Order: sequence, then C-alpha cells, then structure tokens
Amino acid sequence: MKIIKILSIIVFVLILLEGLAYINILTSEKYEVDEMETIYRVEGKQLPDNKIEAKKKEIERQKKRTKIEAIVLTTLLMVLLAVLIYNSNRSR
Repeated sequence: MKIIKILSIIVFVLILLEGLAYINILTSEKYEVDEMETIYRVEGKQLPDNKIEAKKKEIERQKKRTKIEAIVLTTLLMVLLAVLIYNSNRSR
C-alpha cells in the first residue's frame, strides 16, 4: 500500500514537470522562431526558410511528445489511484 502511494506521488510530480516542459517548449517557439523571423524582417535580410522550418518541425515534435508523455503519466496516475482506492475499500 505504501509503494502505491509513493508511486502516485512520483507520477503526480512527473505530470507537473511535463507541464513545465510544455511551457518551456512554448517559450522556445516564441523566442527561437517568432523572434528570429521578426529580426530578419526588421533588418531586411533574406529569411533562411530551411532553418526556420526545421526549427518549427523540431518544436512541433517536442510538443507532440510532451503531450503523449503527459497522457501516459495521467493514465498511470489514474490506475494507481484506482488500485489505491480499491485496496483501501477492500481492507475495511
């Protein structure tokens, strides 16, 4: 029973960390892609499209991976909590 509680806490903390990772990815998208486009427009330089597109694709992959990891961790947490509730009701 203690192990399930500890695992639930660990998974919950991992879900919070995934949320922070997602916020970090959104920040990277803003400052690495949007700002780069703005700087090139202001300076009147030619945009290196392949570099910007590659960065956009990389960030989209990271966003997708982070969402999938958060869904898996949330499902795991729900299963652990269900087992915890089932065991606490069974012991009564």
